[in-house]
Amino acid sequence: MLPLLCAWTLAFFQAHPAARQSSTASQWDTEIQAFERADRANPPEPGGILFTGSSSIRLWTSLADHVPGLPVLNRGFGGSQIHEVTALADRVVLPYAPAVVLLYGGTNDIFLGRPAPQVVDDFKAFVARIHRTLPGTRIAFISIAPNPARWSLRPQFEQVNAAVGAWAAGAPLVDYIDVATPMLGGDGRPRPDIFADDQLHMNEKGYGIWKTVMGEYLARVAAGAPMHAAGDGDWTPLWNGKDLSGWQQVGPGRFVVEDGMLRTEGGMGLLWYTPRRIGDAVLRIVFKPEKPKSNSGIFIRIPEAPTEPWRPVHTGYEVQIYGSGDDHHTAGVLYSFTRAKARPVRPGEWNTMEITLDGPRTLVHLNGTLVTDFTEGQPVAEASKGDPARGPRPLTGYIGLQNHGKDDVVWFRDIAVRELRTKQESPAPIPSSGPPRPPR
Repeated sequence: MLPLLCAWTLAFFQAHPAARQSSTASQWDTEIQAFERADRANPPEPGGILFTGSSSIRLWTSLADHVPGLPVLNRGFGGSQIHEVTALADRVVLPYAPAVVLLYGGTNDIFLGRPAPQVVDDFKAFVARIHRTLPGTRIAFISIAPNPARWSLRPQFEQVNAAVGAWAAGAPLVDYIDVATPMLGGDGRPRPDIFADDQLHMNEKGYGIWKTVMGEYLARVAAGAPMHAAGDGDWTPLWNGKDLSGWQQVGPGRFVVEDGMLRTEGGMGLLWYTPRRIGDAVLRIVFKPEKPKSNSGIFIRIPEAPTEPWRPVHTGYEVQIYGSGDDHHTAGVLYSFTRAKARPVRPGEWNTMEITLDGPRTLVHLNGTLVTDFTEGQPVAEASKGDPARGPRPLTGYIGLQNHGKDDVVWFRDIAVRELRTKQESPAPIPSSGPPRPPR
């Protein structure tokens, strides 16, 4: 009878993964009950900042001191895994109605044999669970931290971090916080002076690193600034998330700043970035079209400071934002010049576009999928009536965002640039007689 019961139990949990997750989560019930007793004795105010996850959060006993003046709550427990936090969300997250949730997890998950892609999916499930009840709560994934005790698992940790970071860049109200990079020494290995004797958990010096990174992140949240730049390597924000400083509108319509986003209104106009020309760099723009036919564009390689919206159409390139249209007029193509290699745009959702300006070559990736790969001098589609003038574009130029018309609503956020090379490494320019003249 016992072997039959064991076989039935195994089959049940394989067929019902949610039950298996709840079963493993139940081991932390004593800690959760302690939280609930503390809440009854001293109920926390809603709308605060909640940290949850595994023991690196649980052991951060100085958390409140590290983020003074903010309503911080620590609900880390045990050596938990992400799917266990999700299973217990209605006890450790949702009752507090937090404005911001910071989750640390993944290291125990990988150590106990959970595949990296499953850990990524577990985090997405956590986000979905929280947003189903609290759609306005911002959620941050604290990157899996390197440590000497589990250094052999570094490839899996980095796989999770990279996948979550890429997904968070295009997901609404989801952020990625890089604590891993500042925890590495000059030799690329974990700094030995920031860990406790077990070489797994941090000492106060290690938590001091987290204090700095989390403090910067929470300051950006409070300021309504773009989130992707929190500990995000060499990316430099081009928009501050608060106003139009450094940008100038030409032509009809405008861009409206609301809730840390830019929204198009009316048109046709162009909002261009005034401080400098951009080339030999990667642009990253996160945008959301209201509907499939919401029309907009990202202008690149504009040779001169725009004074009206039409000349850039004929002297630069427009990277199209449009969910409909044929393969020469859809999201991610150089408008009317190139043909889409794929059509990965998601109308009504946040999309991440990366535009690589590598000398004369332009690549466009949309939601991680290559749409355009074009080098100056390659054949292009023949121009139809009303299409931009043909001819070479400069290696560097101004950039801008298009507001197309009153029925074309598109939101933008997280506009940033990452340089590809130093000026000394730049390729030789393409011989050119200058930008084409617009047709009369």
